[in-house]
Amino acid sequence: MKINKTLIFISIFFLIFESNTLANEKIINLIDKKIKALGEYAEIQSYPEGFFEKFAKHCKKKKNFGCMKMAVPKKMSSMFNRNESYNQRHPENQLYAMALFEIFYLDKLQKNQKNLEQFQADWPKEKNRYGKYVLSLIKLNETRIKMRKAVGLNLLTTPEESINVYWSLGSFLSKGKINKNKITKDYLKRKKLLSEYNGPISKLKAAIENQELDEIYEYLK
Repeated sequence: MKINKTLIFISIFFLIFESNTLANEKIINLIDKKIKALGEYAEIQSYPEGFFEKFAKHCKKKKNFGCMKMAVPKKMSSMFNRNESYNQRHPENQLYAMALFEIFYLDKLQKNQKNLEQFQADWPKEKNRYGKYVLSLIKLNETRIKMRKAVGLNLLTTPEESINVYWSLGSFLSKGKINKNKITKDYLKRKKLLSEYNGPISKLKAAIENQELDEIYEYLK
């Protein structure tokens, strides 16, 4: 029995074409989902008591978002870059930085609103030069999601509510007293072993969780 090579070639071609089409539909749906999760820009109208004194005293009289978003990046960056020793002595530091990140994110969302609109105008018919801006927003939003998740919040929580939660938790922790305890060699040994054990597991878990994001990043970059 003779095998029709042309028919086989056509069959293989359509299988590959269909596979690529399904893959593209999957990634397009993922990107649409991530864009929807970015939320909409809206200025923060209220701040916790003492917020301005802590982060931007010069904004206290103005009490507007425009002043706060200008003051946030440098302050937030320095707080996130504190070492472990500092954060142990000041457990509120990271929570306060997370509160500032909410403002930082909204500022980036506002600045890239036109880029986002331009991207969506031609999407998904074609990828365009605005994809890098959308990719940047998606990455920032994924960070925001992880921060909120760490304290039991999600994207349904408003920025004002999130800031209040971070601020309240940070203020509560700041009132605690640090007790210094002598660390034994056995404790340090166990800590090292636990770190070595958890390291690969954490990396594997992160790789699984970030697989979809990696596909998005690769598609849009």
